[in-house]
Amino acid sequence: MSIPEYSEGDKFLRRIHDVAIGCREGFLDEVEGLLELGCREFGFEVGAVTEVNEEFLTILYTSASGSEKLPPGEIIANCDAFCAEVANRGQPLHIEDAATSEWANHPAYTKLGLNAYVGSPIRFSDGRKGSVCFLSWVKRTSPLPEFIHDHSLLLTQRIESVLERLEVSEALRESEALFRATFEQASVGIAHVGLDGSWLKVNQSICDILGYTEQELRALKFQDVTHPSDLNENLDLLSSALKKEAGQYSFRKRYIKRNGATVWTNLTTQLVCDKDGKAQYFISIIEDITEKRRAEETTKKFEERVQEAQKLESLGVLAGGIAHDFNNLLTAILGNAIMAKESVGESSTLWNQLKQIETAAHHAADLTNQLLAYGGKGALVAQRVDPVSYTHLRAHETEADL
Repeated sequence: MSIPEYSEGDKFLRRIHDVAIGCREGFLDEVEGLLELGCREFGFEVGAVTEVNEEFLTILYTSASGSEKLPPGEIIANCDAFCAEVANRGQPLHIEDAATSEWANHPAYTKLGLNAYVGSPIRFSDGRKGSVCFLSWVKRTSPLPEFIHDHSLLLTQRIESVLERLEVSEALRESEALFRATFEQASVGIAHVGLDGSWLKVNQSICDILGYTEQELRALKFQDVTHPSDLNENLDLLSSALKKEAGQYSFRKRYIKRNGATVWTNLTTQLVCDKDGKAQYFISIIEDITEKRRAEETTKKFEERVQEAQKLESLGVLAGGIAHDFNNLLTAILGNAIMAKESVGESSTLWNQLKQIETAAHHAADLTNQLLAYGGKGALVAQRVDPVSYTHLRAHETEADL
């Protein structure tokens, strides 16, 4: 059985693959390994990945052997770099001997001293331009390999792919860090709650609201700390959410704190499902509104007192109006009673009845004065009264009336 012949390209792809397999420390390690592979394959001192903007070129990554000559983060003016030519033109550039080439007057040779250069353009996922390049400051003792064009493109494509995955990984890491910061530092309670009510993940704010540590709370279910009067409503809302009748629900809910106190909250809960629509867990946002509710109760009581005062004021106005009209009627009754008494004289059998009418009218006038005072249209007069004398006086008046 004959062993198949592999092309130089196949062999180089295998070496690229071996680098990827051997890198266990992440994407940056693989980029450095690929740049080292290029340096060995092409006979260069330094490999680098650069980013180019309108004015400057920035060294992003280098091979291990090139970190001293081209440290990551170094900035070079575009006019001094071959990489700017590659990135801006979007075409590879191979220079075997700068001194004898069309680039002999370029600052990259005259100023920076680069004798040989191989570079290929890359484009980052966000549209930025750059290059993968290999550089040498010493004069080459051998010509560039015949396969350098194809192999440098293969290497560049692999590095471009690794950088894309690196950017995705960095974006994911930043997103996770942002989520953790938002979750942990939020001023409201945030929790992931299992379908059975267990606390899967809680932030510090919800621990502060309920008075439990994270470990204590995660050993419980939300049912264990819900006020009994609110539990059935909460379970009904949760059941509706699981049935997809409502993926989200909100209501005012009471919890029982670790010390037994009741805390009022605004609870908003959202059901989270996987890509197939299967329910996974709930995200709950819990806002402590105990002080807000206490302020609402105080405001409500104050408004009730204001309404009561307004009602009493209305009654006073009504009472004053009635008393005024009634007093006008009493004036007529009292006046006619007095005139009738004078007309019939004390010897008449009607005199005592007229006297009783007069006395009753005076008592009624006293009542109207009290109503006028209640309505704010008169004045109540407070005076000392001897109960014994007042009783005898009233008895005397009664006998006289009879």
